[in-house]
Amino acid sequence: MKKLLFLTTLCCFTSLSYAQKSKLPYEIRWPLDEWKLNKKDDSAVRLVLNLQKAAENNDYSSIKTFISDSINITSPDGSRIQGIDAFEENFRPLIETASIIIRPQGWLSFKTKEKNDIVLLWTQEEIIDEHGNLNYYNAQEGFYIVNGKIQGINQWHRPRINPPSYVSRVNKIVDHLSNEFSLNSYIKDYLQDLYMRNFLKTSPLVKKAADNGEDVRKFWSTHSQSIRSELIKTFGQDNANKMLKSVNEFRKNNFKDKI
Repeated sequence: MKKLLFLTTLCCFTSLSYAQKSKLPYEIRWPLDEWKLNKKDDSAVRLVLNLQKAAENNDYSSIKTFISDSINITSPDGSRIQGIDAFEENFRPLIETASIIIRPQGWLSFKTKEKNDIVLLWTQEEIIDEHGNLNYYNAQEGFYIVNGKIQGINQWHRPRINPPSYVSRVNKIVDHLSNEFSLNSYIKDYLQDLYMRNFLKTSPLVKKAADNGEDVRKFWSTHSQSIRSELIKTFGQDNANKMLKSVNEFRKNNFKDKI
């Protein structure tokens, strides 16, 4: 992602340089030499990042204060969302019910000759909807800001090749249990669902707590207790204890967890 950001920046300023020095095969549609990089004024970037944080906090009321009534969004599939009513119809249910994890990777902010702002933002995002379905992707978004309100958004999404770390973690834990206890496919699928449900519930809470400087151990404690309770209910206390002991040893040896 850092390489992509560097290359994008390099291309922008290389285009400016060549446009001023020589005739190119194409005419530039957006005269970038009329844009100025915002080096000191971070108000536009702050607005865009506050939007991301409000989405993570399921705070639609705050999000609406950042958005212009004449908002115009080009979605990743090319469809258009125009006007605040369409924005609310398309985004409010998701924002208020989903668990959203956003990890900004980089941003650039420009001032146009009309004194409006353009912010380019690169993120990694994970969306867990109200039904527990996980979607994860890399995103690049362009924000057009007029008079302190976001008036335009252009979105590009690309699926991530590698899943979030907790997905790989669950897969390794369940594979270990399956091999250790010779589990059939039905039991393996059940454990996959059990662990994934709990990780999908806990991970967004842990990120929010960490971002706010809070102690995350209480969330992981609740996470562990939830898994333990369901294992006991399903397999009985003796079998559950054996499984958990095996998992803990596996975690210490493979993830370097301190238990």
